[in-house]
Amino acid sequence: MITTPARHGSPRCATWETGCAAAPLDGLPSRARRRLPHTRRRARARRASEPRRACSPHSRACRPEALGVRSPAMATSTMQRGAFGMFDALGMRGIWKGVPPDRVVAKFETLSDTFRNFIQTHYRGEQPRAIPAQAKMIESLRFAFLSDTVVVGVVFKPWPGDDDEEKARFQGSLDAYAIVTVARVSAELARIGAEIEPGWAYRGCISFGQFAIDRSSTFFVGDAVDDAAEHMNSAQGAFCWLTPEACSIVAKQIDPSRIESVTRYPVPIKGAGNLDTFVASPFGERPPAEAEALVPKILATFKGSKLDVEIKRQNTEVFLRRHLAEYRAAWERAEAELGRLNASSHRKGSGA
Repeated sequence: MITTPARHGSPRCATWETGCAAAPLDGLPSRARRRLPHTRRRARARRASEPRRACSPHSRACRPEALGVRSPAMATSTMQRGAFGMFDALGMRGIWKGVPPDRVVAKFETLSDTFRNFIQTHYRGEQPRAIPAQAKMIESLRFAFLSDTVVVGVVFKPWPGDDDEEKARFQGSLDAYAIVTVARVSAELARIGAEIEPGWAYRGCISFGQFAIDRSSTFFVGDAVDDAAEHMNSAQGAFCWLTPEACSIVAKQIDPSRIESVTRYPVPIKGAGNLDTFVASPFGERPPAEAEALVPKILATFKGSKLDVEIKRQNTEVFLRRHLAEYRAAWERAEAELGRLNASSHRKGSGA
């Protein structure tokens, strides 16, 4: 389970404050005061006449389950089936000593704003032509920044209709696209992280299964969350890779000859050798020239001469160089195919 503290004034904290007790009466311990009926009546009258005190969201007594009340988030959050990603910034240890703190804070603010604008533009607003029609099937796409970690959850709407055979045929496609959507989002995260100074790369994991995210994105729970959290720091490099469950879903749907947001690769895992799985492409379907320009920016985020840093940098470079070559070849095939389709359409239009 992952939680983030609520801020005072937020709807959740306001709900918590409804049960906060006033200060004990002077001269009597609170335990003794509770035993006296007339004192309890005075305390209730005093609480009714005085303004409520703001309670800390970290206080055990102010949690909804302790007060016997339900916050809006608790009332509306249910377990759903979808894709969940957790991505951690590499190279953050000791950054406060080498970079002015104000620059680091400004980077996080810019990162958060740019990322939110990307989500709003591509998945919550007008659907651009570059995004497939399946994006309109997204029921929810929620994310949160937890210090230097970013979490993303994507849930698709259930397949419409009552035909079980049709639902079984298309559900796998929707499950795979939920995973690919998280991979696309992680590509934008990789670009922003590397291009804005001080630069850093992201490493993480994408899982699939049951999870719940409240509306304010202040807690994340479920098997998919546990799976991603357990493995997010296992890769020896800047890899955002798919867990075995997510990999098996995507493997049935992906065409290796096309430009995809994930690519097959043996990911080096700490103490376990290489794991054959899919890795989120950091190129995000950009033109090959832009993808090539991103490679040195990602590699430049690995600073220092420590052995583990150099191992991660070399592993990341091998992956990026290999994937860039495959990506460029797939892009050229797609352009050639598009040229043939345009030529065929032109001939039909001219009556040739």
